[in-house]
Amino acid sequence: GFTDELKACRAALFKDTCEAVDSRGSDGYNHYAFPEATAIDVVQPCPHSLIAKIKSANLTYQIFFRTLEDEKAGIDHGAAKAVVDFAPDLTPTSLVSKVVRDFKRSGHIKNEENDTDYLLQLVGQKSFLTKCDQLLITYSDVRSAFENYRNPRFVLRRKEIVLLDYPKPRPIHKVF
Repeated sequence: GFTDELKACRAALFKDTCEAVDSRGSDGYNHYAFPEATAIDVVQPCPHSLIAKIKSANLTYQIFFRTLEDEKAGIDHGAAKAVVDFAPDLTPTSLVSKVVRDFKRSGHIKNEENDTDYLLQLVGQKSFLTKCDQLLITYSDVRSAFENYRNPRFVLRRKEIVLLDYPKPRPIHKVF
């Protein structure tokens, strides 16, 4: 049988587990497992020396976009590509808006679709850039690419497809 001490310990453990589950996000970008790209805390978001390096090397943001069928099937080749000139004040959401406009003009995205239906994923990585108030240049992978004379590359992904990988967890079975 269970001793009183064991019962108390298990009850406390269950209570702590429930509190932990309740405290963490379980929806959309707030899902506890959602891999938001790392942003660095910097005093000067984009020093003049970095801007000079980017401009002298003609570095740009490169964004790839696949058809719905290719994205669902995980096919990476044959994607459309947009090139956006570097601007220090771009955020993930402002870059997505600009690129969605460009892809609408070229006929890759239907006019009735919204830029909020899309998000940026770093090429070759499982991390996403979703913050509307975070400068792109403060994301460590973006900054590192520019510092090493490389163009940061992204895939424009459909939010509905990405979020399928982060389902709402089943509730903990509580009997009271």
